[in-house]
Amino acid sequence: MKTQIFSLFSGSSGNCTLVRHGGTELLIDAGVSCRAICSSLRAVGSAPENISAIFVTHEHIDHVRGLDVFCKNRKIPVHITRPSAENLPYAAGTALCDCFVMHNILFSENVGDDISIHSFAVSHDSVCSVGYRLDFADTGESFALATDTGYVTDGMCSAMCGADYCVLEANYDESMLMCGPYPYPLKWRILSSSGHLSNIDSADFAAELEASGTKGIMLAHLSRENNYPPLAERTVAAKLCGEARLTVAAPSEPVLLAEF
Repeated sequence: MKTQIFSLFSGSSGNCTLVRHGGTELLIDAGVSCRAICSSLRAVGSAPENISAIFVTHEHIDHVRGLDVFCKNRKIPVHITRPSAENLPYAAGTALCDCFVMHNILFSENVGDDISIHSFAVSHDSVCSVGYRLDFADTGESFALATDTGYVTDGMCSAMCGADYCVLEANYDESMLMCGPYPYPLKWRILSSSGHLSNIDSADFAAELEASGTKGIMLAHLSRENNYPPLAERTVAAKLCGEARLTVAAPSEPVLLAEF
């Protein structure tokens, strides 16, 4: 059964990941407009009506911007932690109340016949932030995603190490951040344990992932102001042995992480 994993959008302007496994398709986050999501789905040979479920990492607008419009007329199940559902940054809670499948921070869910999805805690300044690991029973392959975290949590390490393919945040270069135009309170927020992963943080963990058997790593959620793709890729690649394929997500166009 063919599996494809695409980053459709990535970064502070919006995040959305597509997982396609046979006849089952799901999204992780819907952080851009409904129109943009629909256009990107069609660009990779999919369509909005193909989506079986959406899994939300947290309630910040760059992860939920298009959620209400995309879901409310299609009645797509939206798996979300209860704290995130209760703290959405706009009036989506009422529009989506019939779509929500609310969970505690750690939960497991099956989608289709062969996909098992497990959440794990990350550290971010939202009311509740999670990453996800997906296991494909029929192929034995696995995929994990974590962005928006200030450090590599124990749960994140346990869930992602050993996964065949991973999406991992590489948000900023520390020198660019400190010398850049952001006000200092925002700089400290990004640098904090509930902020974001730097390129060096990502490189260190990517090396652990590669050593655990991960075959493909995609760097995601890069800051436009405090990072740029060649720098992130070069920083992380320097820590790898060359056994894991390294790619970088684009802000607003599909990038294929894996096909198996």
